[in-house]
Amino acid sequence: MAQSMAAAGIDPKAVKTIVISHFHGDHISGLMAKETNAQMFPDAEIIVPAAELKWWTQSVDAIPKARQGLAQRIQATFPTWKNVKPIDGEADVAPGIRAIPAHGHTQGHTAHLISSGGRQLLVTADATNIQALFVKNPEWQAAFDHVPDQAVETRKKLFDRAITDKAMVAGYHWGLPNVGTIAKDGNGYAFYTCSVIVKHARRSWRRGRSRKGAPQTLAPSFCHEEAHHVHHARWIGPLATCKRPSLDGRALLPPAVRRAPACRPYPAFRLLLRTWSP
Repeated sequence: MAQSMAAAGIDPKAVKTIVISHFHGDHISGLMAKETNAQMFPDAEIIVPAAELKWWTQSVDAIPKARQGLAQRIQATFPTWKNVKPIDGEADVAPGIRAIPAHGHTQGHTAHLISSGGRQLLVTADATNIQALFVKNPEWQAAFDHVPDQAVETRKKLFDRAITDKAMVAGYHWGLPNVGTIAKDGNGYAFYTCSVIVKHARRSWRRGRSRKGAPQTLAPSFCHEEAHHVHHARWIGPLATCKRPSLDGRALLPPAVRRAPACRPYPAFRLLLRTWSP
């Protein structure tokens, strides 16, 4: 993660708030140095679910053997860090961000509801694994879930809430694009992505002049209803730090995306979005 942040031009010292859904390694390992466990974000407030912290910091002998190694690392770090803030139950954790208990994947797993104006995005974290399987079949159980039966009920509750509230949804392991809407579909649900892929020719803009003939690549667009939430977007090449706008086909994109700074897209790119500013 440190390398990706460096490529994106993000200084770890500029990060002031970190919101954690649960303590599996793929969600917390970026908080600590690989060899020393030293904090990577000592200046940031790290907001964690209290139930999750309690479970992982109990006696190691009470934790299933397969998870004891991770528990030992958590117990060697989190309890000693002064910038960890446990949150109980459903509560606001930052402006426009509300923690929603979603236990089952882990004992304290938490989703987050992000709000801006009249719009909402329910970030489900790991409540559902691969969406092509577990959205359509919410009663299927994944080996990664600590409490499988509870995880099933949690998925249904989150999806039903998103439908009732007309909220967008996102899942951590859903692949890209991973933001869209949920609808009932028989005994399960269906996920409809809110992103479309448009082809464009890569151009480099130099003082208002373009250079044609670059290879074809891909660029994301967004549902027009949600486009006003996007106030910063840029494409990052694996080894590139992008600063200047250069996007052909801007007329095909929603106004907010057309106005957003974007770097030159590379064949292998990551879309960095800073969105939902309340």
